[in-house]
Amino acid sequence: MLAIIDLIHGFRMPLFFLSGYFLAMLIHRRGLTRTVGQRALRIGVPFGIAVVTIIPLLEWVGDKIYTWIITEGRFDFSRLNSDPGEGSGIGLAHLWFLWFLLIYITVVAVLVLIARAIRHLWPRLVVPGWLWTVAIVALILSPVFTEATTASEEFGPPTDNSWTPSIGLLMYYLAFYGVGALLYGRSSTVAGPAIYRLHRWWPLLLVVGAGALYPLGVGAASIPVVSAVAQVACAWTMAFGLIGLFKAVFAKERFWVRYASDSSYWLYIVHLPVVFVFQGVFAFTDWSGAIEAVLIAASTVSSMLIVYAFAVRYTPLGWLLNGRRTLRNDMRALRRGSFAQPAVEAAG
Repeated sequence: MLAIIDLIHGFRMPLFFLSGYFLAMLIHRRGLTRTVGQRALRIGVPFGIAVVTIIPLLEWVGDKIYTWIITEGRFDFSRLNSDPGEGSGIGLAHLWFLWFLLIYITVVAVLVLIARAIRHLWPRLVVPGWLWTVAIVALILSPVFTEATTASEEFGPPTDNSWTPSIGLLMYYLAFYGVGALLYGRSSTVAGPAIYRLHRWWPLLLVVGAGALYPLGVGAASIPVVSAVAQVACAWTMAFGLIGLFKAVFAKERFWVRYASDSSYWLYIVHLPVVFVFQGVFAFTDWSGAIEAVLIAASTVSSMLIVYAFAVRYTPLGWLLNGRRTLRNDMRALRRGSFAQPAVEAAG
């Protein structure tokens, strides 16, 4: 179980930050100004609301639930580095990735403005295809430095939930975000979307990532450079392997896949206080940790999906997160089995 969690941690956020692809797509289709405004609405506003609501709620629930568990003697927290009742060390908690996204969107917007200024000065300037490739390769290799110079006992990159994250960690995820954006640009110079052309190799990528690179990264922990190379290579192979898998299996538009995608934004922002509550509930059972973990996850997801369906999706909150949705259109899409157009508004 711990090995699976380690492996997932190694690629989950790198895979997410490849969403720079969709930012580049939106800029190409809608222009920079409209895209930045839309990103501020879809990411900045929910982030701001969550910081002043979810974070205080998380601190309060965590304090109450964990104090209750400790008082009842159901768990030994003496091994933790800090008192869970302090309520002062969570920072941005799980919302740190939205803060990173806002930073990266700003960086990309500035780079686009610089590129436009250069093109205005030299209108005949053409970026050769090989330069795109060099930039992509450089970004693919760059996370190795951060991984090799960061003292961390866990597999994969550390997390930083502060308002002022380390430059190394920002650069680590910026590499994945940048590769996603550059791969969309690469699509305009070669036939077909570059980010999808690896789908034929997805079984090999997943086997190499999980079966070879992950064990190597863990086993070579005493050799930082070797371990760092293996961990970063595992992140890339697993990320592209999963993109290939979903391209092969879910290429056709499906209603339930879109619905799950829409709801995931809401679930992630709100889920942690709910997880804490169910941790408190199941802490008083004598079941195995694995069973409790599955029940906590299932209870959290199912309860949040119910709330999403009846109190979020068709309300202004749902429109803020995913764009306007109506029950009538959903019922039509459900009968067809798919939505008419793929949505990219909620993409990072």
